[in-house]
Amino acid sequence: MKRKIYKSLAATLACVLLAMSLGGCNIIKLVETMQQGNETLTSSDGHYTITIPATWTDASDQLNRLAVLEAMQSVKEKYVVVFSYDKDDVDEGMTHKEILEVLVDEMFSSLTGGKRGEDTPATIDGQTALTAEFSGKMENMDIVYWLSVFEKGDEWIEVVGWTLKSKADSYKTEIQDVMYSLKIS
Repeated sequence: MKRKIYKSLAATLACVLLAMSLGGCNIIKLVETMQQGNETLTSSDGHYTITIPATWTDASDQLNRLAVLEAMQSVKEKYVVVFSYDKDDVDEGMTHKEILEVLVDEMFSSLTGGKRGEDTPATIDGQTALTAEFSGKMENMDIVYWLSVFEKGDEWIEVVGWTLKSKADSYKTEIQDVMYSLKIS
């Protein structure tokens, strides 16, 4: 379990840096539409969906190759990824809190000057989830993360959203709306 999570987290952190630097340098230029409303983004296997604002895009294979869903609005530095872990790959008896701690500790250890807020409960796809908020500097970029964990059926699900710290207050609700919109069929 830990090896799979560590690989996932290492890849996520590398992708965070790439995505933030590409968007921040305006190398990736996206045309924002004036269109209002939301769109449904579905995983390639049809098992997972999230609802994204019309100005966001499918980021499949751009943020993390291990993610089952990826969405972004890179020009504004808004990102969400979803991971699924088979319960057989997780130590039996681990709680939401314990799994959240493993995931957050691994990401947190890669940050400089990291700060952690209080964990908060959430509901995702009718299931009880736990969300951690933490921030820190990575490669001279101040980033805020929201990481949620919940279980459904034979899976543990991890949903991660992030943005620049300077935009976190403005973007938190939108990013968490995308995170919490996850549905599993």
